[in-house]
Order: sequence, then structure tokens, then C-alpha cells
Amino acid sequence: MAPTQLLYFGGQTLNSGPSLRRLSNKAAGSPLLRQFLDQAVGTLQLEASRARVDDRQAIPVFRAVSELAEKCDSGVTANDVVLCTVALYVAQMGDYIW
Repeated sequence: MAPTQLLYFGGQTLNSGPSLRRLSNKAAGSPLLRQFLDQAVGTLQLEASRARVDDRQAIPVFRAVSELAEKCDSGVTANDVVLCTVALYVAQMGDYIW
């Protein structure tokens, strides 16, 4: 089996927090969107747990989309860039579901 690779691209100046927060609120009325956001958070946490120990310590802790939105709102540091960029893509995909 070939190793899994993640390719990400895009501007790192965009703030995914407001989009994630909006989708989190909309998910209350959409089971499909709620399922997608829950699975996205679970997948991000799983991938973070697979990182090397020193990399894992730099990843902010979050348990829900709303917490991830707060982390990305609070000023993206060098350690948060990848996580918040991926969060932006989660928000964009969530918009398609909504």
C-alpha cells in the first residue's frame, strides 16, 4: 500500500475561524453537515496523533469544530498554519454540503 500524502495549497492569510463557527451553527439543523464536521475533527485529531512527538506538542488541542475555530481565530502562529489551512478546506467543503 502506498503511503498517504497530504497536499495543501492556498493563502495562509485567510482566517477559517468565522467560516467554521458559521458552519458549526448551521450543523444543528443539518445531520449530514454535523456528521461531516465531526468526522473532519476526528480525522484531524487522528492525523495529529500520528505526528512525531515534537510536532504533536506544537499542535493546538481541540475537541470540536467550535474549539478549532477559536484556535484559528486567536492568531495563527507558525505552528498553527497547517492545521488552520486544512481547517479552511474543511470549511469550504462544509459549505458545499450546506
